[in-house]
Amino acid sequence: AMAVDHEVLQYIDVVEELSAALAGPIGSEGLAHWSRQRALHWEQGRLPAARLTESQAWDEVRLEVCLSATDQVVLTACPGGARSWLLACWQLLLQRLLGQQDLVVATAFDGRNDVQLADVLGPLTRYLPVRTSADAAVDMAGRVAAVAQQLREAEEWQEYFTWPSPDADTVWAPQMGFSLHTGADISGARWLTHSACEDRFAVKLGVLMTAQGLHCTLGFDPGGYLAEDMAGLLAQWHTLLRASVAQPQQPVSA
Repeated sequence: AMAVDHEVLQYIDVVEELSAALAGPIGSEGLAHWSRQRALHWEQGRLPAARLTESQAWDEVRLEVCLSATDQVVLTACPGGARSWLLACWQLLLQRLLGQQDLVVATAFDGRNDVQLADVLGPLTRYLPVRTSADAAVDMAGRVAAVAQQLREAEEWQEYFTWPSPDADTVWAPQMGFSLHTGADISGARWLTHSACEDRFAVKLGVLMTAQGLHCTLGFDPGGYLAEDMAGLLAQWHTLLRASVAQPQQPVSA
């Protein structure tokens, strides 16, 4: 945690605090946590590409999802809140499509888990690896609880994780991404969904949750994927989300 101070921290202050923390006993514990996670050799996953060209561009398909009062209660009252449920559906869908058992999805954390960081100006958001095993639970409610536990552990040690170099011989390089932002109104918060591309992904699901519903953006590399295929992928996620919210105890499998 940051030192107590009544003044608003500047971004450079945060960087200096984190650098100092890395050198201390808590920093050593945090680094050890991620070292243990890397040793598990989780699968990163990559959807089969429709094209084989390299691209520096970024394209998007969008979907608006209306939520009933009951839907909102189910999503917000579950362990870990809506993020756990939305991510659990995204991971389950990818596991089914890729046929992988232990899939990692790079998930956005805002880096502001300390009250003094709430008003800091600067890029604190980082993407952390969140993994759920295909056999985590027999139903969606259980999978959501398992994802919530993974999110809590990642958030606790978020300051101590960095992705390896793109040239590193490792699967720990982000391919599949996920982020959730919340806002009171779509008109004032739409930019959040489209601005959270701090890391490079092949495919990334971004969700903005407001009182009006879920405003979903599936971003992708157009050099590898077709817009119509990505629209279909987003529709499949929506179908899974609807079915799981309606029947959270229904058995599911990857």
